[in-house]
Amino acid sequence: MKKLLILFLALGALNAPAASSLPSALRTDGKTVVAAFSDVEKIARSCTVRIIYGTGYKVAVGTLVNDQGLVVTKHSELDTAKSGGTLRIALPGAERYNRGKIVAHDSATDLVFITTDLTQKPDYKWAETDEIAPATWVVAGVAGSATRPYVRAGITSATARAIPKAGAVIGILMGTAVKDKKGVPVRTVTPKGPSEKAGMKNGDVILSIEGKAVNSTEELKKAVGKHDAGETITVVVQRKD
Repeated sequence: MKKLLILFLALGALNAPAASSLPSALRTDGKTVVAAFSDVEKIARSCTVRIIYGTGYKVAVGTLVNDQGLVVTKHSELDTAKSGGTLRIALPGAERYNRGKIVAHDSATDLVFITTDLTQKPDYKWAETDEIAPATWVVAGVAGSATRPYVRAGITSATARAIPKAGAVIGILMGTAVKDKKGVPVRTVTPKGPSEKAGMKNGDVILSIEGKAVNSTEELKKAVGKHDAGETITVVVQRKD
């Protein structure tokens, strides 16, 4: 007897090459690089805030936008706070925490805005960014202490652009597709991989990925490659008892 099963797979990542090593002083938070931007460190201190959730749990670092207490940070950094609770906001070195409340977010740009009762005026001016060219130096405020820098430098590698997907894997060794038969047979399921965790077994036949039929190994690879590691996809398989 044959069964049709619908599996939900959390995709795994392809192996990435190791990053090149740099002397510590020349890294983005290294002494030599940070020293070159010492004139903006004071500005970074004035507008970089710590965002705390729960009992002493550091969630993120944010930027004070205006003197009405509006703070912006990465939306993805606040996933742990989605279940509710009070956000606490503090400027570096401050002994008092201010309450914060999420008022808007945009997952596409990974931004979230938080209102607070902070009244300090940021020591910077907004500027146009439309004409920023590749290779322009940029500096951002980061978490800091008396012995750690408050800024991190970088270079604009490119202007706004579409980023191609790196592709993902589902953790199987495929068998040879049989002509005139539907699906792609699974020869071996990789231990502890996405497919095993979803319940796939050796001998299953993959019929479709995200609702689209796959009848060859190339079609299966192409269907999986359209997604990034960490995404969950729907896979329909046929299984013999």
